[in-house]
Amino acid sequence: MTTTDSNDVRMTLDEARRYIESLGRPVCYRTILRWCSDGLYEGRAVLATTMLGRLRLTTRRWIDEFFDACRECYRAERQAAEALPSPRDRQRRLRAARRKLTAMGGM
Repeated sequence: MTTTDSNDVRMTLDEARRYIESLGRPVCYRTILRWCSDGLYEGRAVLATTMLGRLRLTTRRWIDEFFDACRECYRAERQAAEALPSPRDRQRRLRAARRKLTAMGGM
């Protein structure tokens, strides 16, 4: 006889909503539906589900994996944003380029 890990037990999306709220994250049922269909971060993090008849089901493991994927996407976006020059640096570079162009007689 095999035992099922409690993280692999399938639950309805309403049960998933209650589980997520128990983690301290209030969430609307429609939000969970959007996570299943469109995902977050331009579809890079999508909540896995399966259909049983007309019921859409997920598991705690899939919810945890979804939030892990969201954290990774968030970190990647933060790192990309930090790599961009600040508005002050962009202005400084623009002024330097204009001075150089003027010195070359181009402006």
